[in-house]
Amino acid sequence: MSLGNNYTIGIIKCDALRRGAYGPIMDRIADHAYLLIYHQSVIKFTKDIFHELHGSSYAVPDEGYASLMQPNGCVGLVLKSTNTNSAVQMFLDMIGHPLTPRNAIPGTLRHDFGGVGWDDAVYGAPSPLMAARGLMTLFPALLR
Repeated sequence: MSLGNNYTIGIIKCDALRRGAYGPIMDRIADHAYLLIYHQSVIKFTKDIFHELHGSSYAVPDEGYASLMQPNGCVGLVLKSTNTNSAVQMFLDMIGHPLTPRNAIPGTLRHDFGGVGWDDAVYGAPSPLMAARGLMTLFPALLR
């Protein structure tokens, strides 16, 4: 598997799993015309893993960590573009920005499945560099 614009990572966060949104979110991703779910697995986050992804200078309040660090873990996804468009951008468009669900565009994953505050249901790498870092940190076996 070569890194590049064809791959990105996504995370279905613990808050979405608690609300029973795993199935509907996966269905929405699976229905996307140009994104393929290449791999999925349970990820148990720690602050160390979070900082490996974002860098140690990335300041997050405790509730931000709590949205990822739960005993049962989150669902990590590797998504692949099936055309020449960037997988990162396609998934970010599907997620919806800004981070807060109530301000996200209707029809996006964050708007439709997010809660309040840090409970925004999903995470997507914001750039190809962050997607590559996420693949190396969360899914190293896929790169061998």
